[in-house]
Amino acid sequence: MILTSHAIIGSAISNLVPDAPAFGFVLAFAGHYLTDMIPHYDYNIDNFIDHDTKAVNSIFTNVKARLSFLIVVSDFIFALFLTYLIFVRDEKSLYATLAGAIGGVLPDLLQFFCYYFKKWPWTAIQKIHKFFHNKDEMRDRPVRGFVTQIIVVFFVLFVYFLIK
Repeated sequence: MILTSHAIIGSAISNLVPDAPAFGFVLAFAGHYLTDMIPHYDYNIDNFIDHDTKAVNSIFTNVKARLSFLIVVSDFIFALFLTYLIFVRDEKSLYATLAGAIGGVLPDLLQFFCYYFKKWPWTAIQKIHKFFHNKDEMRDRPVRGFVTQIIVVFFVLFVYFLIK
């Protein structure tokens, strides 16, 4: 899923326990893996990897890597903006929202450490991520993959506001 989806779902989970943002962070982190089990579209992060050397492309020298980086950063900023609009009502909900958004997107961000360092513990984290991740990344069906994410996000928001 894209970062916005994970951030919204993570923030919804974390805001169910607003008095315990650390616990909300852990729940959102775990929720990332659960939602990755659903078939969905993911970013193509191939631009970050040099397929000849298997090294991480520098965003300072590789134009395609720079563009991919800008897309990911824009998605993260948009995710923070949306989660703020949806969930933040006071200081307590701000902390819960941030904990959930960060916990929800952190597993995807940790993948970059695996690609960069290529050793334990990062490779173990990547194996866990791949274990839970649905094999159908919908690369050939991006519209359907995005619609799936929208449906999941709206379902989570519906349940969240039903419970709250």
